[in-house]
Amino acid sequence: MYTLLLDTSSENLLIGFHEVEKPLVEQSISHNNKLSEILLPSVLSLLDKKNLLIQDIGRVAVGVGPGSYTGTRVGVSVAKALSFSRTIPLLSFCSLLCLIPDQQGPFAALLPAKSGQFFTLQGVKKDSLILEQKTALLRAEELETLLPTLSFLTSLSPLDSPLWVPPKISLRHTIAALTNTTSTTCKVRYLNA
Repeated sequence: MYTLLLDTSSENLLIGFHEVEKPLVEQSISHNNKLSEILLPSVLSLLDKKNLLIQDIGRVAVGVGPGSYTGTRVGVSVAKALSFSRTIPLLSFCSLLCLIPDQQGPFAALLPAKSGQFFTLQGVKKDSLILEQKTALLRAEELETLLPTLSFLTSLSPLDSPLWVPPKISLRHTIAALTNTTSTTCKVRYLNA
């Protein structure tokens, strides 16, 4: 059985299918604020390209932000509908996991909030695992005190910092998070369907 992965919290729609012991199949689509129109057709199109049926999906995992409130609601609504209609598990993950690049060590993934603060995912990247994951909403001065403890930092927009590295937009780190739910690798929540 496959896991359907969705993240709709940014300007890119991320769709992926994962089966244990097989590589992730994923697609990133710029939705141009037409997410509600293209989400389901895009999922069905990727299923078709991979010769899969909706019945091959055994669970659904969805990014729950931070990010676009409307985009996240669309993704969660579709994920809940699929989960409910197929009576399969529904999982959630932090959307900032989709930004983590290939670098190793202590990191912070940032997304500016409208309040002038930063949504932050802090952790330690070791191989393909994200250890000691912690999310927070930080003020700029709190972020400054965090910088000396980091090997790298990433965000969708370039930052004026020698630690900044461009994000690698992908669902690959959500796989490790979803498969290691009993470890400290990631906090995964089950959404009530």
